[in-house]
Amino acid sequence: MNIFDKLFPGRARTAPPVASAEIAAKIEAQKAARAAAQARVDASGSKHKAALDALDAPGIVAAEAATALARAEVQVADHAIRELRAAHAEALQSERHAEFRADVAAAVRQGEQAKARLDAEYPDLAAALASVLSDLSAYAETADGLRNRARDLGETIDLPTVQPFLAGPQHWRASWPNPEGAHLGTIWGDVKDTPRGSIRWEDGKPVPAHEGVRIEPRQVESRLSVLKTISCLPGLRFGDADFWPPSKPVERFEPRGYIDRTRPRKVAPASALGLSPHDDPRRETER
Repeated sequence: MNIFDKLFPGRARTAPPVASAEIAAKIEAQKAARAAAQARVDASGSKHKAALDALDAPGIVAAEAATALARAEVQVADHAIRELRAAHAEALQSERHAEFRADVAAAVRQGEQAKARLDAEYPDLAAALASVLSDLSAYAETADGLRNRARDLGETIDLPTVQPFLAGPQHWRASWPNPEGAHLGTIWGDVKDTPRGSIRWEDGKPVPAHEGVRIEPRQVESRLSVLKTISCLPGLRFGDADFWPPSKPVERFEPRGYIDRTRPRKVAPASALGLSPHDDPRRETER
């Protein structure tokens, strides 16, 4: 009989393999049984000494029998624990493999779903986004041209910012006379650090409130525009034109008349390769 039939009574042989968690629980149970058996070994030793002191021969025999049985139970528990630990390691390994195979299968399904969405949705989405990028690009080109013309003509123009939401809040810095003495120069800092009464706010902007105070705008931090961030929307398959920036489809080239010089020499059709020094008939006689 298999040791597992004793450790897991009533379990059918056709049942799935014992799980690692179930084996771990059985190991703990065997550890408890071993500890109890070892305690009986120690107790039997005390009874043996007491029977010996009492000159009780039947008591000595009974104590020795109890000790032998308890020691056998310790051996049984030790053997069961060793077998269970080996089975536990195998179960863990098997479960790791099963989990890995399940994850691979899930990844295959995930990839198939992603590919299906790409095939079904990407062309329309990319075309729509490319149309937006085309409008942004056309406006940027127009705006740059008008700014250059305005600069040449000495004009000032105010064109709309297409993506103002990308710009961070405007901040300012200020300078004010050193309160410990004008000979110590000025102090630069954030406008919120200026002495009380040094600035006032008009239309959401700080303005010097008295002489000696200067205010300068700090550079506005901003994220890259959509036009600069999306550098390419490629076609879905090889040979397809890119959605952005617009491009022509890649021409497919099928090589013909290829000669593999690592194999016995074969003359390729002249219509495929044309004349070549390698195909000069005179070289055949020289060989």
